[in-house]
Amino acid sequence: MPLSVDLATLRLCSVLASVTFVVIFLALWRGRKDQAHNLHWAASLILYCVALGGLEWLNRPEDVHARALLLAVLTASNIPVATGVRAFAGRPLWRWWMAIP
Repeated sequence: MPLSVDLATLRLCSVLASVTFVVIFLALWRGRKDQAHNLHWAASLILYCVALGGLEWLNRPEDVHARALLLAVLTASNIPVATGVRAFAGRPLWRWWMAIP
């Protein structure tokens, strides 16, 4: 018998793990305000949670524009990860290739 995948449960687990890391990154940033990369990573996870939560709440097929916007937010959640890594390495935050996604 094949296993069924419950996407709602998978999204919930992902959001709970991400919220946990948001709390950790914000606590680290609060302790050392000079380490702004923690704030970038927390922002990335917040965007990720917002996108997954929004996709879970949209049920109607005619919500195409809202789904597209949430998928754009999901894509944009990767940009603060890259800027956080660049801040951690002491490099300039923005590069031209980050606008591609």
